[in-house]
Amino acid sequence: MKKSFTAVATEIINEHSPFEENVESVVKRLLRQFTKFVEMTGGSIDELKNEQGRMLFDEEDVPLLKIILSQFIQRSGFAYDFLQKKIDLASIDDTHDLIQKMLDLMADDGLSDCEAQAIVDWLDRVFQFSFRVEMEHCHRLVDGVAVNLLLYPYTHRMIYLHGFRHVLQQAFAETVVHAMMGIGELAEVLQMVKESAETTNPSDLYGDDPVGAEYQQRDANVVQFLSDNPEIRHYVERRTGATIEEIWGITKGDFDEKKLNP
Repeated sequence: MKKSFTAVATEIINEHSPFEENVESVVKRLLRQFTKFVEMTGGSIDELKNEQGRMLFDEEDVPLLKIILSQFIQRSGFAYDFLQKKIDLASIDDTHDLIQKMLDLMADDGLSDCEAQAIVDWLDRVFQFSFRVEMEHCHRLVDGVAVNLLLYPYTHRMIYLHGFRHVLQQAFAETVVHAMMGIGELAEVLQMVKESAETTNPSDLYGDDPVGAEYQQRDANVVQFLSDNPEIRHYVERRTGATIEEIWGITKGDFDEKKLNP
């Protein structure tokens, strides 16, 4: 059974501020803080809403929400510090520590292994932790190559680096081509499926679950990428015969601001 944000927030208020007279006002404040928290982690509050615009949370997600809201209302803890930009998650270690603190706090509530794994998966998507770890590994490997080359004469180092740069350039070019072709194919598919589904918004095509949220975030990333790369935008528009605004169901103002219009 799912719980609404208002229901969970009200429980937290009754628990920590039982004599609060204006509960509705505090709920609104917690909603604003939670919205800002989600946006600061790279997400969108709209991804958590259903078709009626309500945020409903599964039972396994409620403990995490309660911890976050409790720290907001008590004005202390990692979630509140993050909101106040006292924690910037500048490093992978910072993100790992934050996730671990969340799990440690919920462990006291008898969190099962399945629930813990579900929360870890959710946090991993929110903070893009695994992606950042892999990128950090790539950076360390490049740094390792540089250190190892110090054992060679300078001329040999430059010869090796020239070949190594060529390998990286090939990988970069490959990702650029795949990005262009992939976005073009995505745009064509979205246009076709939207017509059959009689909708103008791609978000209507995705499920109201974590997988659907990933696809919505993918679309947001694509829109921002096209905003930053007008030549690729023109390629996609020529290929599909439709504007980016039409494909992703956004207005001109939303596109200029690099935001989807859910």
